[in-house]
This record gives sequence, C-alpha cells and structure tokens, in this order.
Amino acid sequence: MNGIRCLLGVFLLIVCCLSCTKGRLAAVKNQNYLDSIDFTNLSNTDRGRVLDSLFDDAMDEDNSAATRVYLLELASKFDKEEASSQFLQILNRVRTYSKEESDSLSLAKTFESLGGYYENKMHFDSTYFFYQQAGKWYKSLNDSIKIAEMSLGKASILYDFGFYTEAEVETITVLRYVNRDQHPMTVYESYQLLGLILCELKSFDESINYFRLTQSELLRMNAEGTFDKNDLILAYGALYNNFAGAYEVNNNFDEAIEYYQRGLDVNGIDENHPAIYAALLNNIGSARIQNNDTVGVLKNLKIAEAIRSKSGSTQEMISSKLTLGEYYFKIGEVDSGLKSVTQAYDLALSMNSEYDQKEALRFLVEHDVINKGRNTKEYVRLHEKIQANERSTRNKFARIAYETEEMINKNEFLKERNRRIVFIAVVVVGFLMFLLLVLRLSSRNKQLVLMQKQQDANQLIYKLVIDQQSKTQKAKQKERNRIAKELHDGIVNRIFTTRFNLMQLDSADMTRKDLLVNELFKAEEEVRTISHKLVNQQFLKDETFEEVVKKLIELQQNSFGTQFELSVDRGIVWEDIATEVKMHLYRILQETLQNVNKYSKAKHCSIWILKEQDKVKLRIADDGIGFDIQRVKRGMGFKNLNERVAKIHGKLVLQTSEGSGTVLEITF
Repeated sequence: MNGIRCLLGVFLLIVCCLSCTKGRLAAVKNQNYLDSIDFTNLSNTDRGRVLDSLFDDAMDEDNSAATRVYLLELASKFDKEEASSQFLQILNRVRTYSKEESDSLSLAKTFESLGGYYENKMHFDSTYFFYQQAGKWYKSLNDSIKIAEMSLGKASILYDFGFYTEAEVETITVLRYVNRDQHPMTVYESYQLLGLILCELKSFDESINYFRLTQSELLRMNAEGTFDKNDLILAYGALYNNFAGAYEVNNNFDEAIEYYQRGLDVNGIDENHPAIYAALLNNIGSARIQNNDTVGVLKNLKIAEAIRSKSGSTQEMISSKLTLGEYYFKIGEVDSGLKSVTQAYDLALSMNSEYDQKEALRFLVEHDVINKGRNTKEYVRLHEKIQANERSTRNKFARIAYETEEMINKNEFLKERNRRIVFIAVVVVGFLMFLLLVLRLSSRNKQLVLMQKQQDANQLIYKLVIDQQSKTQKAKQKERNRIAKELHDGIVNRIFTTRFNLMQLDSADMTRKDLLVNELFKAEEEVRTISHKLVNQQFLKDETFEEVVKKLIELQQNSFGTQFELSVDRGIVWEDIATEVKMHLYRILQETLQNVNKYSKAKHCSIWILKEQDKVKLRIADDGIGFDIQRVKRGMGFKNLNERVAKIHGKLVLQTSEGSGTVLEITF
C-alpha cells in the first residue's frame, strides 16, 4: 500500500512539473509571437483580429511567473493600440494572479500601468490612486527608483490641481530616493517641478535657485550626450519659459521679457517645437502688456494664435484669446477685447473648464458694463464652485493617501504579528531542541561513564593478566635458575673432578684413557650448555623474539578500537642480541603499549623494529590526542623508561604535543 502511495506521489509530482513547464513554454512562445508582430503594417481589420486572438489566448493562460510577465507586456501592447477594454481586463487578470501568488513586483507594475493609463485619459484622481498603490508595493520591494518615479507622478498631479505644498513634499521625497549621478533625468525633472511649485508658493528666490539647478543639470547631461538635438531645443525653451514665469510672478517684467526672448532665440524652436514657440510668443506678449510696452505685441500674439488654431489644444486657444483680449483692453479697443474674451469663454464652456471660465469672466466683469451684473453673479458662483471642488479634490487625495497609509499600517501590523508568531515558534522549537540536546547529552554522558568504567575494568583485567604472567615467568625463572645452578654447580663440578682424577691415573691403554677423558669433557660442556640454555630460555619459552612480540601485539585491545600494526625488519639477527637486552626491549614495548591503551584514544598505532647499519631501532607511532611532553618528562613512567633505555645503552627520542599524536623512537 505504501509503495502504491509513493508511486502515485511521484506521478502527481511529474504531472505538476510538466504542467508548470508547459505553462512557462506557452508564455515564452506567446512572448516570441507578440514580439514578431508589426501592427504598423496591418489593416484595421487584421489588427483587430490579431488583438482579439491574442486576448483570447491570454485569458486562457494558467497562473505562473512567466504568464504574469507576458500579460503585462501584452497589456502594454493593447494600451499602445488603444484597446482600452481589453487592456483593463488583462491588467485585472494580472492583478488577481499576482494577489494569489503574493507577487509584489507584478502588483506594483500593474498599478503603475493603470496609473499611466488613467493619466492619458486625464482621470487624475484615479491616476493618483494607482500611483500611490504602485509606490506602496515598490516600497515593499525597496525599489528606490520606482518609488521616486511614482512620487514624481503624484507631485505633478498635485501641482496641476494647485496643491502646491503637498506637491513640494512629494517632490522632495523623489530627491531623497535618487541621486544625480545615477538618475540625472529624474533629478532634472524634480528640480524643474520644484521651481514651478515654489514659484506658485511665492518663494521667488528658492524658485529661481531650483531653475538654476535645473539649468546646471541640463548642461551636464548635454555634455554627457543624454539629450539629442531636438529634445535639447525643447528643454531650453521650457526652461527659459519657466525662468521668465517666475520673474513675471515677482513683477520683474524686464527680466521676464529677457528670458522669454532667450527662449524664442533658441535655434530651431519655431520649426521643431511650435507649441512651446507659441507659448513663448503669447507669454512675452502678456509680460510686455504688463510692462506697458505694446509695440509689436499684436503681431506676436497673432502668430501664436495662428499656430495654436492649426495644431494646438483648446486650452492653448483659450490662453491666446485671453491674452489678445488683455492686449485690446490695454490699448483701449474694448469691443475687440470683449469679442476675444467672449470667444475664450465659449471655448472654456465647450470643454467644461471652470478655471478658464472664471478667468474670462474676470475680464468680462471689469470691461462688459452691460452684462456686468450677470457676469459678476456667474463669476461668484464659479469661484465658490471651484473652491468647493478644490476642497473635495483635496479631501479625495488626502483620503487616498490615508487609505493607502492605513493599508500599509495594516500590512505592517500583519507582518509584525507574523514576526511575533515566527519568533515564538522559533523560541519554542529552540527550547525543545535544547531540551532534546540536554537529554541526549545526558544519555551520552551516561554512556561515556559506562564506557569509561568498562575501559577501567578492561585495563584492570589487562594489568592482572600482565601481573600474573610476570609472576608465572618469575616462578619459572626461579625454578630454571635453581635447576641450572644444580647442573652447573653440582653435576658439572663432579664431572670435572672425575675427568681431572682420571687424567691423573696411569694407564697402559692411553688411547682408551684419552677417549674416556674426552667423553667426560664433552659431557661437561653439554651439561654447561644445557644450564646456560635453561637461563636464556626463561623469557623466550622456546620461541623467537619476533614471535613473542607478535603475540604481545595480538593481545592488545582497548575501548577506543585502536588498530595495531607490527613490522619487523627480517635483517635483524636476534640470536646475536643479548637476552637481557631483548627482555628490556620487550618491557619497554609492553609499557608503551599499555600507555597507548590507557590514554591515547588513537585509531591507529604502528610498531616498527628496524635495522639501521649496526644498530636496531624501535619506533612506536599513534594518531591519538598526544600530551604535554614537559609534564610527562617529570613523571615516574618516563623515568623508568629512560632507565631501561640506559641499561641497553640506547637513545630515546619522544615527539608529541596535544592533539597531534605521539612518536617514540629507541635506538640501541
């Protein structure tokens, strides 16, 4: 049963992976197809058919990261092709998908696209709302550039609606998030907007200062090749127009006229940018009227009006009509002035521009004596309506900001709550892990205590075995010595006496006598040899020294599981080495191995007995924990070892340190 579940799980995992892969491949395929389409070469019918096909396919896409990226790209394409309904539906789908997957980046891009769409439609309250939302999500992603762009968009809207203080705050926010070296264009636009805002706030000196900063940025970017020629012409025309406007607000009409003229003198501005050229002509005319200089003004105003009537907006035509009316009133041609202002008023009514209606009525109230009462009443009504609308709009923007802030605070609250939950969970899990660790360490400690006791018991058993062997060997040695002494002192002496007495006897058969004496001599030598062998073989027990050492190594064991290895040079003639020397060598090896078993905690221990020219070297090396050699040199064990080495006329070398194993070499 468990096997079937396992196979089913693997199958579902494969299906899931294949589905995800299919989704990614489909999105990539659609993206490639979208990039290959050239809408400029399609007829309206074909264009609509392609857009419908793209839209239907997009609505069938499953939710994936690749799909969301593709849908945003597709939405941008529909926006460019002015397919508003499909554009909004796609963005709503992206918005839903992004919320499902908590995709902050896609949400931010979706809100930014919606803000741009409503800005083009001149629905500025919606624009402000979506830029505010986009800025919130970009802030969660720490994307300083996009935060600045959204704040700049909001600042422009607030400026257009006359909320200059709020616009100033948003623009300063932009400059907090970007710097002039990395994002010069954003800084340039922010300086220019701040100049316009401060001009409206009657902060003349600060306004001029920011326009000068704008000019410095323009010069720097031009030197770096940021602007092409056409954009540079427009930038200088707009900058000089803004400079002049600030001076005009400050009633410095001479400086204003000079800057307007600088704008008109920008090479190519009339041909490349007729809109700004017409604005400069109209504005310089207005400034000269205010400065009581009307010579040649009508010509400039007529040129501006002609340009605007041909390619300008209704708003621009209203501005030209009002300036012409102001000119006619200035020179005393009231009828022409009323005609021009009335035309401006009618245009303002057609586009429902209450601000322009109010401006036209201001002139009509002053100069249209016949309709003064009606115009005054309408002017007051419009003034009150505009103020109410401003309050309503201000409240709307404030509410948008408040609601967004509330949403941010709510999200922060949820994040903080989640952080607390995670913290508590981590603390609880940490405590449980600590408790488990303590229990494990306690269990391990008990195990180590038992192992230590077992090791101590093994060491005691080993010591008892060694002591017993030593006592047995001593008893055997004693008995052998006694027998050898009896043979040597008793039988050998008797044979010697007999042989000596025999040698003193006279015999007729000397040959026979010499034979008997010789046999007694051989018997004497044989008994003497047997006596010596009894003494010599007390330690080796009829075995070679190599075999004895090998058996000693095979008996070694400890709780560390140390692996012992023995290597004996076959070139050593053990018969030529005195038994006493071999005995001391055996005891040295025995004691050293006992220390390895007790203290080393080694995994491996190697024993070499090597022949070096006319000397023999014993080398014992382990990979254990080592020890402080200075402390060991003061111990009894090391002194005993030195005494044994001295008895065989050898040289001892000990190399060790804490944590690096031990090497002992004895050369004799």
